[in-house]
Amino acid sequence: MVKKKIVVIGGGITGLSSTFYLKRELEKQGLDYELVLLEAGTKFWGKIETVKRDGYIIERGPDSFLRRKSEMQDLVMDLGMKDQLVEDATGENYVLAKQGLHAIPKSSIMGIPARYRPFFKSGLLSASGKLRVLGDLFLGKQQVEEEDMSLGAFLRARVGDEMVDHILEPLMSGIYAGDLDEMSAEATG
Repeated sequence: MVKKKIVVIGGGITGLSSTFYLKRELEKQGLDYELVLLEAGTKFWGKIETVKRDGYIIERGPDSFLRRKSEMQDLVMDLGMKDQLVEDATGENYVLAKQGLHAIPKSSIMGIPARYRPFFKSGLLSASGKLRVLGDLFLGKQQVEEEDMSLGAFLRARVGDEMVDHILEPLMSGIYAGDLDEMSAEATG
């Protein structure tokens, strides 16, 4: 008798975690399947890549997860990796832009300013870029709504290209590991 096979395609975080939970469930139910994980690239983990250099930890892909997303907390616990989490010791996020490292303005929530003084002191945006962000206060909701538009398109319509390119894209790419202009605004909300 030929053993049944289950194939998971993609060795990124979704494929790896799906394989982990599928294997656990098959064992729990006593089901005898061959479980195969396929990855087209040269390495597993997808866009996740950590580099240690000159005493720093540099994340070249997603660098964090949101604590409010319980699914990631559950995955970390199920994998027994809680003790391997690295907390942000500085309390600051930095973006590599304009030939240098720039701190994201303090009092920002996912890059969106909660207080304007630190935002206006930041060198990440031009004066016109900062004014464009302020314009969001006057945009009506209906002016940018479209059925399941991309997160990038939604944010660009609200706060402008400069804000998205210099602050929001680097921050959100560190969480969602993708191109904001390709991600669904509904799926990331």
